[in-house]
Amino acid sequence: MGQIGYISALKKDVSASQTLVDLAGHLCCLGCLVDLLAVNGLPERSDLEMLTDLPPYSFNHSQIYWHESRISKNFRFRKHSPHELLGTPSSDWNPLEAKWRHTIRRTENPWVKDHKFNGSELYPAAGMILMAFEAAHQVANSNGVKSVRSYKFKDATFVKALVLSMADEAVETQSYLLPRKADGTTSSIWNDFRLCMLSNNEWAENCRGTSIVEYDEADVEVGAGFEAQELRKRYRSYISATVPQEWIRSRCTKT
Repeated sequence: MGQIGYISALKKDVSASQTLVDLAGHLCCLGCLVDLLAVNGLPERSDLEMLTDLPPYSFNHSQIYWHESRISKNFRFRKHSPHELLGTPSSDWNPLEAKWRHTIRRTENPWVKDHKFNGSELYPAAGMILMAFEAAHQVANSNGVKSVRSYKFKDATFVKALVLSMADEAVETQSYLLPRKADGTTSSIWNDFRLCMLSNNEWAENCRGTSIVEYDEADVEVGAGFEAQELRKRYRSYISATVPQEWIRSRCTKT
């Protein structure tokens, strides 16, 4: 036996005139004979006629009637989706003082539970550096740079541990990236990064340092890669002075 459907003529908190018209419409769609003229309150003989020769509406988009703020556009057309470590770019985006907001939850980052010290769950320092890396990467891509050779970090200081076990559900963090003033070269860009967390309704700094974005030598307009060459020489001199030569030769000749 098939199911029998029903449609109510009355509904709570709905006008009876509306429910009756809906009922007539459903019955008409099901093939029942319904006097639509009577439903719409029109007499059988009326002077009212349907207009069938109306001209098509010409859509004019030259004038915009909807004003949208810059913050709303930044939110709708943001270039980067929420990142699992860095979070979401601020709606009030300013590349000169870039900022990201993130909420760290145990359910979304179960691996944090395995990083403990004295019974407390701590967000690893490597995760903070990865936040700074992703921030520098997003800013470099937003500037149209596609030939980044490397990302480097220096003077990383971990001021305060990012403790998760003290929070009931989640920890709110904000990451900042502040470009330094140009030093006359175009082969690299230096940024100061900073990570803060909200604890007990007060903001505290967790990490800060400097990130360096280096570009390919083919894109260098000034110096023809002289800065990168000098930097490599400095690295070789440092390694030669600090690493035993016997260890270097053993590694180079080892098969």
